[in-house]
Amino acid sequence: MSYVDGPIEAEQLAAERAANRAPRVPPRAPVGRSGELLGQQRAVGNRAVVAGLARSTGPSNVIRREATLVKPKGKKNEDFDNTQYRLTGKPPGRKIELVARQTRDDGTPYYEATGEVTGFQKKLPIVKRYDKPVDLGNWAPRVTHVNGMAVAPESGMTSANTLLDSIQGKIASAGNDVAIDPDAIDVLYTYSTIRSNTFGDLWDCLKGKVRVKDDVTKTQEQLMLDAVAAKRRIHVSAHSRGTIKTDNAVRSVFKVLAGQYTQALIAKKDRALQREAQTRAKELESTGLIDGGMAFDMALQQVAEQKAKQRARTDMDKYIQLVYGGNAVSYPSSVIPVTLYVGSTDPISFGVGTYTKSGAKWASGNKRSVLHKQKGGHGYTPNYAKPIGREIGEDILRG
Repeated sequence: MSYVDGPIEAEQLAAERAANRAPRVPPRAPVGRSGELLGQQRAVGNRAVVAGLARSTGPSNVIRREATLVKPKGKKNEDFDNTQYRLTGKPPGRKIELVARQTRDDGTPYYEATGEVTGFQKKLPIVKRYDKPVDLGNWAPRVTHVNGMAVAPESGMTSANTLLDSIQGKIASAGNDVAIDPDAIDVLYTYSTIRSNTFGDLWDCLKGKVRVKDDVTKTQEQLMLDAVAAKRRIHVSAHSRGTIKTDNAVRSVFKVLAGQYTQALIAKKDRALQREAQTRAKELESTGLIDGGMAFDMALQQVAEQKAKQRARTDMDKYIQLVYGGNAVSYPSSVIPVTLYVGSTDPISFGVGTYTKSGAKWASGNKRSVLHKQKGGHGYTPNYAKPIGREIGEDILRG
């Protein structure tokens, strides 16, 4: 079932869809008045859905991904795992929408907004469902954030909200000569759930350390693959356990791109590539262990893989910015440089992550990786959101 103002039973939702009717929306549950987003609730929450966003967009050629849009009852944090929220505008008119990635018939990815966050109850979002999903057209994520462990949805959205404030502030400080409208910058926030208890959270971290994929990791991977395919730069912020998932995604993206580029190079039958392969094939054949035909095939594969990996690194470096706050990654991927922010009293980065400036370059294997040591502890909102927002803002201004 979908997240709305109250639970809608899956059977009822299926029946209403089958009858081609909009699902009935139950009365809204009371908005909780405690939590970190109270100020934003007062500014954003409980307003009517904007008519323009709720309008029908006509017949859709969307390929439905029910695993994304249909969830179990939203009564606990785990029910919201891997849900995504788009934060747009500036206070007091900032809007937080529940969104989902879809794919058109031609394979082009796009996003739909399915409702607006109007408040929180027990730190879980209350989402006012739109009558029909709103096709966001050519919109694509430019700035993304994923939280760490032991974070409720409300706290995660507070972090994304502070991050967006910082980015917009940095761009606005550049003055009127900049051709970028700071209000046009938004943040796509991916929620990575609190597990049932502390052991569950730690176990999730350990699985990430040995590179076990989960839904959030796959989402991070897809965000980066989409950006490279579209040749647009994406700015990826991650915190704590989120840095583990993101770093695993970086490795996967590199592997996927290198594989795609290898096959494309071989299929292209580039003359320069084949000449280089022939030279290497002669070296292999001279060993007396491999005949000419097999030597050429092996050499062609090796040369293509080498050039494909180089291209994958170049493309990822061009289209992906990685910024980690309170990282929990001991050995960040060397594929592209990463900027790390570490608090002097952050026990996570000190204990299981990368903590020193020299360690950032040595552990990542990338000389362009940079670590910024600052005061403060592990919390993203009070310690990392603002400096990371400024870092991303600077990158956006550089173009």
